[in-house]
Amino acid sequence: MRKFKFQKLVRDLIIDQMIFGGAEPTYHELSNEEHLGELKKKVLEEASEMNINDKDELLKELADLQEVIDALVKTINKTPTDLKSAQDRKHQKAGGFDRKLYIDHVSVLDDDPWIKHFLDNPDRYPEIIDEL
Repeated sequence: MRKFKFQKLVRDLIIDQMIFGGAEPTYHELSNEEHLGELKKKVLEEASEMNINDKDELLKELADLQEVIDALVKTINKTPTDLKSAQDRKHQKAGGFDRKLYIDHVSVLDDDPWIKHFLDNPDRYPEIIDEL
């Protein structure tokens, strides 16, 4: 029998399905803290699988992502209503994505309130140094 590294959180029925199919998974139950960390990783994993063009496949990946989001909400002892309220507050403050706006770069003055955020996150907002 061949062995493969897995090392990731799986849906509840996957292990039973593997065993029924003849596989021999080695697994354990996570602590609440470990579960939260693995769910955060799972969001990134599921999001990375959405780089597809087929709309039906994209819908399936969105369903996977929503499943992980729902589990995260439950794990942090919040409700779908709490999530919706947070989403509504964020929408009120910053809007949605309906206008399809995309910033290529931004120039700010040294006293702009946003400059600290940009400088504190150089991996997300690398500073462009103009060469003269």
